[in-house]
Amino acid sequence: EFVILIATLFLRRKGGFPKSLLYTFVLLTGITTAPIVYWAGLVGGPSIVLQALGLTTLVFGGLAAYVYKTGKDFRSIGVFLMFMLFGLIIASLINIFVGNGLFGIIIDAAVLLIFLGFVMYDMSMILRNYQDSQVTDAVLALYLDFLNIFIRILQLLVLSKRND
Repeated sequence: EFVILIATLFLRRKGGFPKSLLYTFVLLTGITTAPIVYWAGLVGGPSIVLQALGLTTLVFGGLAAYVYKTGKDFRSIGVFLMFMLFGLIIASLINIFVGNGLFGIIIDAAVLLIFLGFVMYDMSMILRNYQDSQVTDAVLALYLDFLNIFIRILQLLVLSKRND
C-alpha cells in the first residue's frame, strides 16, 4: 500500500488525479485493507472494528470541523509531516527485519499522530488552495487520512485487547 500511496502523491502533484484512478485506488486499498479488518475481527472480536470506525470518525470529524470553524492555517506543517512520514516508513521497514513488538506499537502511534496532523494540513489546503476542479484531489487526501487513522486505531485497539 505504501507504493500505491507514493504513486498517488506523485500523480496529484503532476496536475490532478483523474476520477477513474481514484476509483481504482479506492478498490485497491479496499482489497489491501480487508485482510487487516478481517484479522482484527478474528483477534479482537467484531465490535473492535466498529469501535475503531467510531473513534476514527469522531477524531477525523472533530479535527476537520476544528480547522473549518476556527479557520486556523496548518499548511506550514506539511513539509514536517512528510519528512516524519518518510522516516516512519523507513522505521517500519527496519522493524520488519528486527521484529520488535514495542517498536511496532511506537511506530503505529507515531503514524496515527502524523495522519491526525495531515487531516489539519489537508483541510487547510482544501479551504485555501484547492480549486473546484480539484475535488478528486481533495477526496483522495481526506480518504488517505481517514483510512490511515482507521488502520492505526484498529491495530492499537487489537494490541491493547491482546494485552488484557
